Amino acid sequence: MNRIVMVGALSLLCVPILAFGYTQQDANEDARFIWASGCTDFKAGMNAGDFRGWLRVGDAVKTFKGIKGIAINKLYMDGWETARGLDGVVNCQEMATRRTADYVSGVDIRKAE
Repeated sequence: MNRIVMVGALSLLCVPILAFGYTQQDANEDARFIWASGCTDFKAGMNAGDFRGWLRVGDAVKTFKGIKGIAINKLYMDGWETARGLDGVVNCQEMATRRTADYVSGVDIRKAE
């Protein structure tokens, strides 16, 4: 009986730590970085004359393990496509704040463990 109580107490201590180790706010900040990366990668590719060499959405998926892959793809490609649509004349950092705020509003983009 004492072991069951102890295991229950330990699980109560461990679960919140795991659940709140990577917060939704952390994920939202990473989302801004992902979006800005897509935007700046397009601009760098435009200036280098080699778009394919700069399209690195796969790197973003590998880097951000705590965010759902579909969200990473959508954020990165939205940054890329926005910069493309504006012919690279965009402040990626400013736009990332607005675009990601719209994307993450009301949803949790973290992977469920």
